[in-house]
Amino acid sequence: LTRAIRAALATLGTRQAPMLVTGSPPSVAVFGKLDEVATVYYCMDDFLHLPHVSAHMIAPLERELLERVDALVATAEALLVSKRPRSGRAHYLPQGVNYEHFAAPEPVPAELASLPRPIIGFAGGLTTPVDLPLLRRLSEAFDTGSIVLVGPVHVDLSSIAAGNVHILGARPYRHLPAYVQAFDVGIIPYVLNQHTVAVDPLKLLEYLSAGVPVVTTELPEVRKYSASVAIAPTHDAFVTAVRAALSIPGDRIARQQVAQQHGWDRRADAFMHILGDLYAMRRS
Repeated sequence: LTRAIRAALATLGTRQAPMLVTGSPPSVAVFGKLDEVATVYYCMDDFLHLPHVSAHMIAPLERELLERVDALVATAEALLVSKRPRSGRAHYLPQGVNYEHFAAPEPVPAELASLPRPIIGFAGGLTTPVDLPLLRRLSEAFDTGSIVLVGPVHVDLSSIAAGNVHILGARPYRHLPAYVQAFDVGIIPYVLNQHTVAVDPLKLLEYLSAGVPVVTTELPEVRKYSASVAIAPTHDAFVTAVRAALSIPGDRIARQQVAQQHGWDRRADAFMHILGDLYAMRRS
């Protein structure tokens, strides 16, 4: 990795001391080898609680990273607490959205065009945080409609098998807006656990960019959007919220305007401001 970075810097022809930004604890081994002026840990997940990740292997590397890094940039407030760096410099920068990609109108995909309405949709990986009993409850509550799941499958979904549950699997990112725009309601059916307490779900802003009503479980990071989405603490409340969103869909344009305020361009500007301040501080 160190050789690859040196080669990239040589290709760019820059002679300035670099700043290192990493989202991966094992890359702490690069620190100190490139005469870097500053280092940043861009933390988007709690690796110690990610499914299929060995906390035993990652924990000591992350501890070393937090000891040595000049600043932390975290996408969730919970990460600011649990990943506090020794330097004390920590910044909250939530996830953003590729607004134009999801807002530009697309035709309804052929595989959704003939499905019974309403379409209650989820676009994301079907992994262990997904609340399968909640999905089963939705399929029963809206048995004349369609539950559409778009994304890679990493768990056994036999428990939610039903005639109105349509598991489409992964679709190319360039086609994803067409599926999301076809939803009558976009859902975020995550359980609350040590992993999801630090998750800022990208799909929430993608749904809003498409103008779709959103119903989500009670994740800490969705609270900042409480004026624009329905947050349901229980299965019963979730079903009720979906019914309400279907009966009173609300203002599509208003939802898109909210999403537009959180585009990746704005997040990039904020990130570069953080880096600029850190660079100036370290150089002085």
